[in-house]
Parts: sequence; C-alpha cells; structure tokens
Amino acid sequence: MRPPIDYLNYYYRTLEKQKQQHIVIDGQFWTTADQLQTKLKEANSSGKSPIEFFGLDKLAQSLAEKMEMFLRKDHQIHLIGHSIGGCVAMILAQILQSKKMKVPEVITYGQPNIFPTIIPKKTQVLRVVNPQDHVTQIFPGVKEVGQRLTLLQEGHYCYEREPTEKESVAIDSLSESRLGYNHMNYYVRFFQTKSKSVAVSPANMADHIPE
Repeated sequence: MRPPIDYLNYYYRTLEKQKQQHIVIDGQFWTTADQLQTKLKEANSSGKSPIEFFGLDKLAQSLAEKMEMFLRKDHQIHLIGHSIGGCVAMILAQILQSKKMKVPEVITYGQPNIFPTIIPKKTQVLRVVNPQDHVTQIFPGVKEVGQRLTLLQEGHYCYEREPTEKESVAIDSLSESRLGYNHMNYYVRFFQTKSKSVAVSPANMADHIPE
C-alpha cells in the first residue's frame, strides 16, 4: 500500500505470525541542490527549529491519523525511514507510543540531523549514514539521538553506541553529485556488496572513507 502524503510515501506490511508491522517512510524536501540550499538558508535564518520550519511534527501527526485504519495494538511496530522520512519516523514513534502502541525500533538511512528532543525509552534508534552523504550533517550544533552505523568503503563499517559529534557541512557543498549519495540505492548497494563486512573503530574510521 502506498498512499502519498505531501512529499512522503509510506509502505507497510503486516506479519501475522510474528505479530509485527513494518512501516517504511521515504521522502525528501527538495528536487535539486539549488532548492535544498535555498531551503536550508531559509531554515537557518527563520529562528525556528528544523522540525517546526519543515512542519515535520504535523506531517508525522497526519501520517499517524492515516495509519489508524491498519495499525494493530497487539503487534510490534518497526519503523524504517529514508532521508526526511527518517526524521518523521522518529517523531511518529513518539506519537504511536503515546497511543499505547509498541515501537521497539526505528532505523533510518540518510536521515538529516534533525531529531525530536525525546525518544521513548523502549524504542531503540539506529541511524545509518555514509560520510559522503552530506545531507546527514546539514544543521550545526545538533545533538544526535540514538546509535549510529557509518558505512565505509569495501564493506567496512563503524558502529557507535554513543556517536561522536560531527561538524556540519557547508551548505554550498551540497551539489547535485553530492546529493546522489543520499539516494536509498546507495545504501542498498552497501548491503548487497560481496565484500566481507569488517568493523572498524571510530579512531580508524578516517582510513576507510572514500576520497
């Protein structure tokens, strides 16, 4: 099922035997690098938080209302989000928990560093990023929420339970070619690679970042 909501799409499936529901939220708030740069400059000068400026809380609330017809309180709800859909998934976890639904995990891919102030204690958050995807570092001075998995070259990865702080990127660095690294296909290809997965420490991560 794939009903559109503004610039978001969501997909879901119900696994009756496992008593699980998986919801995938995908979306971006730009179509070109110039458009993204303009929106970020407007957001930074607005005096509003990114969540408020982009109306992400309202999007998540609207999404929750649309999902009422199929969500099951006796099932665990697993949320997966891509790009801005990852931000919405985190907010949606709060809303669903407030409705007494079980949300054990939220996994995001290429999520901009926009986070709600609170994540339910019973919800585990994993943010999957890659160093070439500058969309994941577009806002300055943001405290990251959850755990982080950084995808590196040749099957290497770095897992951080308490992520080290990352510097924000210059808005002008967000070129069309750079935005390609935010595409979901880039993340999918990492997990499809035939290279053996190798964990590296945060201290050695720089040795495995592509030029």
